Amino acid sequence: MGTDSLYFPLKVELDYSYSLGDLKPYFDALQEGRALASECPICRKVKFPPRLQCDRYGNEVGWKELTGLGTVKRITAGRNEILAQIAMDGADNLCLGRL
Repeated sequence: MGTDSLYFPLKVELDYSYSLGDLKPYFDALQEGRALASECPICRKVKFPPRLQCDRYGNEVGWKELTGLGTVKRITAGRNEILAQIAMDGADNLCLGRL
């Protein structure tokens, strides 16, 4: 008996339904081709992708629409993908993107 008989093809599919909660406006905007970020009303820091609370003060944040443009700052290549750190115009942080 060869080792091939120890393996057989198996396909597993999982179907999940979950709520987007307070981030629903962000995902709705992405589907429309728009970029929504979060902005803290205290420190005025803008984060993309958005956070539900300010990293510094812990308070609720508001929404701010970005232009959708950005600058690639760094690129790294893995076995099956190329990733980039991107500075979105109007955001104070870098986000990760797949090229």
